[in-house]
Amino acid sequence: MDQAWDVATLAALYDRGHLVPFIGSGMSIGECVGWRDFVDGIERYAGIKESSHATQPNESATSPAVLIRRAAAALKAIGRQGLALGDAVRASVYVDTRERKSTHSAALATLYWPLVCTTNYDDVYISEANARRHALPRVNGRSEYDCRRVLQHMAMPSGEVIWALQGFLKPRLSELEVCVGAKPKRLESELVVGPVEYRQVANREPQFRRSFAEVFRHRSLFFLGSGLAEPYLLTLFDEIIELLGPPPRPHFALVPEGLLDPDFMREHYHIACRTYPSKDHNQVSSLAMQLVEFINGDRSRPRSWGYRLKTPKRVEAQHCDAHFEVVRGTLPLPSDLRAGEVLAISCGRKVNPLAPREKVGRPKPGHLIEGRVPEASLSSCRWHSKWVVSWPGNPTVFGVVARLLLECGVESSRDARSPEAIRLSFVSFLDVAASQGATIAHVQLLAAGEKRVFHPWISLVQMARAYGQWYVDRPCGATPLRVVLYVVAPDVVTLLNGGYLDLSEHLQDTQMRIGVEVIDFFGRAQSHHELVNASTLLGSLPEFNVKSPRTPRVYALPTPRLRSEPMPLDNEARVMQLRDFGLVSGSTLVVDYQA
Repeated sequence: MDQAWDVATLAALYDRGHLVPFIGSGMSIGECVGWRDFVDGIERYAGIKESSHATQPNESATSPAVLIRRAAAALKAIGRQGLALGDAVRASVYVDTRERKSTHSAALATLYWPLVCTTNYDDVYISEANARRHALPRVNGRSEYDCRRVLQHMAMPSGEVIWALQGFLKPRLSELEVCVGAKPKRLESELVVGPVEYRQVANREPQFRRSFAEVFRHRSLFFLGSGLAEPYLLTLFDEIIELLGPPPRPHFALVPEGLLDPDFMREHYHIACRTYPSKDHNQVSSLAMQLVEFINGDRSRPRSWGYRLKTPKRVEAQHCDAHFEVVRGTLPLPSDLRAGEVLAISCGRKVNPLAPREKVGRPKPGHLIEGRVPEASLSSCRWHSKWVVSWPGNPTVFGVVARLLLECGVESSRDARSPEAIRLSFVSFLDVAASQGATIAHVQLLAAGEKRVFHPWISLVQMARAYGQWYVDRPCGATPLRVVLYVVAPDVVTLLNGGYLDLSEHLQDTQMRIGVEVIDFFGRAQSHHELVNASTLLGSLPEFNVKSPRTPRVYALPTPRLRSEPMPLDNEARVMQLRDFGLVSGSTLVVDYQA
């Protein structure tokens, strides 16, 4: 094998969120058919008989040139008969079996990937991600709207996105339909099969070409099972390089021997090719597994990110200890604490059966309580505030309830969790811990468990902003409580590693830098930026002072809630603070007037 690169090189880019798998049909073999069987399938769907294959003398009906002509003829027949292309592709691309088969995507899907590019139409990768990590990536297509979302995701890669470059079929399982949201028909309308359609996409969709250029220049693509030798792909690369110059970051490809000239690809496209024997496609899964094992194994990687809120330009010995430190790891046990150290564990809120109308309710400890507070102690607790509790005999362990208060004895729901509740509850905990004489607080991300409502980075940002506000407001001369915050979420680690999340501005409680995108009734978008305070009311923004007979829907990107829906700009939304709506620096507020 050509050792043009190794897994350590890929892992270094992966850590910063810069490595983007570019997967093709080879990654779905097993659950999907190959190109030759796919052409046979769409011919059968179009009613074309095998005897009608037009070939030249000494030309095989399965040669690449003939397969392309056969596919083009089948597509013409499908169009002239008024048949749906999506139905034809769906009937032809999947293997006719009820048993789940192993694919090359399996190993790759065990890792968290902020962005994956694919030329596949199938749901194999998202099925693997759901089965192995319970992850449901969002699927974006080539429309102007989706291309804008891909670029916004690159600026703040929260969650996982699949960029379907050649259309996407509606998933076979209903549990996967959330990945395509409300746009399955639009994604199917973007299906491209033959070379004529490839050429049309490359030449008629400038928003796609320009967005792809951003990805090509600012990420390292990792080509796996893809048709890297396809002329339309190389034409895209040529245009980008001709207009903008060679990409500043290297790209990588795993390809069969003899398919490409590695020296040419490296010199002209900055793509380092690693080859394997042309018939040994198991090398793809083997290499993907090596990468997974290396990324998950013991190696050099950042352990923590520390911030000091009051530091002169010239740093001396007394400025070395961080006031606010984020550590990649799990919360320590009470037995590991030293004098003056305390723990803060995230809790829920439930109705107190002895006082059902009590708004503060009863704390609902999570699984991290196990081993830290004896089970017998959980039945009784002491409320230090409406947000903070402790348990008898455990003076070093506190529970932080980052949920809104109960209403009329109704059980706390997912709607009771908000970014603002995180900020308020954490400030309250800092007050309580400092009043108890604590010097160091070991805390976990609040409201970021398995049943979380919003992405973990929202919790991190709100906790950093809360600490910055508390630090400024503490009594003059008082020794600040140091905070060590433990995170394990891979998306949070990636955001910190890649520099996408600047905690310094949140700790300083600076004005928020947000984008505002207004989409009119016809889908045309205009964007600008605003500098605003986090406490600004949503309805006070200049964009909402324009009179319109239509009530727009508003939402934030990245979405603060995992499955959030746009909400109408009614009286309730207008009096929401921007921070409570889920906006942070770098977010985009979308105002959508479309039906």
